Amino acid sequence: MILLNESFCSYGQEIVEKKIHSNLDELVIEFDLIDNIRLYNNKTGSDIIVRAEGSTQIPNYQLKEHNGHVLLKDYKPFDPDENLDIDKVCSIEPNYTSYQIYVPQDKTLYISFIEGNFYAEGFIGILNLKVEDGIIKLTRILDDTNIQLNSGSVTINEVKHTKIDAETNLGTLLTDLADPINNKERRKLIQSEGDARSALIIKTIMANIYLYGSKG
Repeated sequence: MILLNESFCSYGQEIVEKKIHSNLDELVIEFDLIDNIRLYNNKTGSDIIVRAEGSTQIPNYQLKEHNGHVLLKDYKPFDPDENLDIDKVCSIEPNYTSYQIYVPQDKTLYISFIEGNFYAEGFIGILNLKVEDGIIKLTRILDDTNIQLNSGSVTINEVKHTKIDAETNLGTLLTDLADPINNKERRKLIQSEGDARSALIIKTIMANIYLYGSKG
């Protein structure tokens, strides 16, 4: 294991970059409140690279090998039961950290956070995503993907060669993948789009699901 850290400031943004070289197959990412995660494949090397950016404070997180996987986690967990001094509560909306994460193609990811947004395009790797509240946008599913979301929305663009199992309990599922006569609001969709090479599972409670086919 080799871990390299780098911190610098750019245009008022506090940025902390860390990288780790590991032969472990799984990457576990656990955050509480974040701004967003943008996930990419590392196309030039075998390192896991994390670039964290915050406007008001230096991002503080750990990246290490732990219990047979690589762990990415913020150092100070958010405690919803923490007692706050009312005289110290600030009326200004807090600024949360945004993350750019670069991962080799041969990894399996388990990502969870309480609140924030998540973006990925053409990512290669098995993705398991669990979010309480947020917006999830993916383009071109190239590997098995499992999404659990309480409230917010999930948008998947350019869906092809995928076996779909999507369902929302209280939200709406909109898609252009079904037959035109059935192309209307619904809550569940189970079907294969083309020659299925990957599986897409989406389960939400109050979140809307939007699935759109390939434009090419």
